[in-house]
Amino acid sequence: MILKFSVENYGLFQNQVTLDLSCGCYKEHLDATAPFGDNRYNKMAAVFGPNASGKTTLVRALTNLKNMLRLENGGLRKGLLPFNPFAFEDGSDQPTLYHIVFTKDHVLFDYLLMFNQDAITYESLHYAPKGRRKLVFERSENHYTFGAFPEDLNTLVPTCPKNQLFLKTANTVKFKVAQKAFGFLVNDVVTLDKGGISYLDANDEANVERILEDKSFLIDFLHSADIEVTDIEVGPNRDYDPQFPKSIDNSPNHWILSHANQGITYGLPLEQESAGTQQLIALALAFKQVFDHNGSLVLDEPGNLLHPAVLKGLIRSFPVNSAPESQLIFTTHNTFIMCDELFRRDQIWFLNKDNNDRIELFSLADFQVRPTDNYERDYLLGRYGAVPAVITFLKDDRIK
Repeated sequence: MILKFSVENYGLFQNQVTLDLSCGCYKEHLDATAPFGDNRYNKMAAVFGPNASGKTTLVRALTNLKNMLRLENGGLRKGLLPFNPFAFEDGSDQPTLYHIVFTKDHVLFDYLLMFNQDAITYESLHYAPKGRRKLVFERSENHYTFGAFPEDLNTLVPTCPKNQLFLKTANTVKFKVAQKAFGFLVNDVVTLDKGGISYLDANDEANVERILEDKSFLIDFLHSADIEVTDIEVGPNRDYDPQFPKSIDNSPNHWILSHANQGITYGLPLEQESAGTQQLIALALAFKQVFDHNGSLVLDEPGNLLHPAVLKGLIRSFPVNSAPESQLIFTTHNTFIMCDELFRRDQIWFLNKDNNDRIELFSLADFQVRPTDNYERDYLLGRYGAVPAVITFLKDDRIK
């Protein structure tokens, strides 16, 4: 599970922002926390804030880190790294920073990466077997330092170009410590943008297999949201045209959802289902993954197409059904869920942008609040900040 994630000089973030999932001393919702060492860490976090405050950027930063490890070419475009510095000043002379602390198989890992468009400027990996922090490797431009395994890693240096992550190189030779760290970041962390619908890719054969294997779970998941689907079938799409871009509407595979009406069953293609139903199916596939196995599900606006009561039900179900060290981290505008019924005070976070475009990330726990307070009301009244300064738009009558 993710214990801490920091990002700096990326997209809307100029200064460093940190999502710290360590628990405070609160006693509410202990079932939504998990122990590690002498501490407990949150299994859920909801990030609120106005438009253009960095919510999507936070998810994209983690996705970018995953892609630099996951993609065969490391996300390179014409030999350049996916470097997207702070958007409102020339931040190209400073590197982007990603720093993530996480656990895998009860071992703590600490991975730090800094890079510009041309090269990795700094990279390090520490781990703590039996609770003792040890250096695995440290890389400062072309200078490498190895801690616990110098003989295993030193021979890899000539094979790692300046624009490739050394963690990725160490994983390719099946170095066990690197494999665990790489496996968590690539496989156990699931990031979804656009409300999660991007996960619903019928062109992905593995996704089709998941739908067929988890059909009963998907149907029950939809039933819990008051959507009565009796069956889901996947088959070849006769109308698929490879000359056009692949999408839900133009896919080699055709998904049919069966609905019963007055004793008669009707099949409805997925592309004709509502956007909310499509989003629920995508979320069901993602939730199933972290229900069955430890992992961190990081979503951008998962409730943008759902009724607030449905989103509330999904959040309530997570601590009960998820694997012991699974997490649900998401951004949202839906203040209906900002309540002590669902979250601990240290699970509610805010992103706020000041007049100088400087963004800060902070928790409700930074304020003197009680579980009996009305979080949503106080947030909308501006007590915690991170609300838009909205004015009424008036058309200029002089414009004809």
